[in-house]
Amino acid sequence: MMLWALVATAIAGIPLHVGHEGRLRDVSGTVVDGPHDLTVSLYAASGDASPLWSGTHSGTVFENGVFSVTLGEDDSLDSDLFVDGGLWVEHRVDGAVMGGRAMLGSTPYALVASSTGTVRGGPMVADRVEVGGVDVIAGNGQWTGPLDGLQGPAGPRGDVGSTGPQGPRGASGAQGPTGASGLTGVQGLTGSTGAAGSQGNRGATGPSGFTGSTGPTYGCVFRSSCSSGYVDRGFMGLLLQGSCPGSWGSTDFPPWRWCHMRVCCKS
Repeated sequence: MMLWALVATAIAGIPLHVGHEGRLRDVSGTVVDGPHDLTVSLYAASGDASPLWSGTHSGTVFENGVFSVTLGEDDSLDSDLFVDGGLWVEHRVDGAVMGGRAMLGSTPYALVASSTGTVRGGPMVADRVEVGGVDVIAGNGQWTGPLDGLQGPAGPRGDVGSTGPQGPRGASGAQGPTGASGLTGVQGLTGSTGAAGSQGNRGATGPSGFTGSTGPTYGCVFRSSCSSGYVDRGFMGLLLQGSCPGSWGSTDFPPWRWCHMRVCCKS
């Protein structure tokens, strides 16, 4: 038993898809099971050697001999084949003919005739419209095909809407790479010398040093006054840090002192 069902709009001269179902047995009468390559061919007469159309469906699954395929899905099926009627169908499974050829039922012819009658000179009634394998009109009449060339002229520009709320602040971006170092600038001019600071406080007098050993009995020594046996050679100044020894006179230049002593030499 073979069943036919049209699954796409059929218009004369335009490729279509036809649902085809049936149950096949081999020459021994055993039903076909499992996946097989099914070839369906249409002939103008039962004894013709060459088919008008043939399509192969690789890996068709048979369950207890029952199969279901869509003719024209992989091999283009022209609706003009069904206009005049009188077709014969042959089935091959993995290259082997399954039974003899059967006369094609009237369903495909009636569908093609019905659809062409409404398209030519009358209203078209369909659940959808397909052109070149692309759905262009849905069942509710809405256009679903490409929009190229369908766009109307631009309308007038509408009023500017109110400003929306401020969006959240985005996350800070990653730190960029450090740029190259610039050229070293020229040396600036030396500034003028600032004013001298005020005189600091005088520090406390340090402890007296140890008395030195007695000098030689000849030569000259420094004293506040020359003792007996020494000739007074006059004054000499000595710049010292701290206090002047003994009773030497002094002139202060903090922290330095100019110590006044007599030069006493052996007579």
